[in-house]
Amino acid sequence: MEDTYAYSTDSAGEYVGRFYSEELETVYLITLEDGQLSMNHFRKGRIDLVPYWGDDFGTGRGFLKAVEFSRGEDGTVNGLYVSNYRARRQWLSKLE
Repeated sequence: MEDTYAYSTDSAGEYVGRFYSEELETVYLITLEDGQLSMNHFRKGRIDLVPYWGDDFGTGRGFLKAVEFSRGEDGTVNGLYVSNYRARRQWLSKLE
């Protein structure tokens, strides 16, 4: 079993927004509902994010194994990387 930690609902709001990958030609929507941070995709549906450490999350789903949020110099979330067993660190820019 992997170690996880809990995030506060206040800090989780930093991750909320739309994220776009030019390479993957897709948009993921990060939402916070009832204290649960989730990634939403029009084909894959809702994917709950499990906090691991800092800005790193897992999903427990093979097609989207890891989500790592990135921060700019000002400390705000500016994008994220997604990884699975076949692809590592695919970049998605935060749109809003």
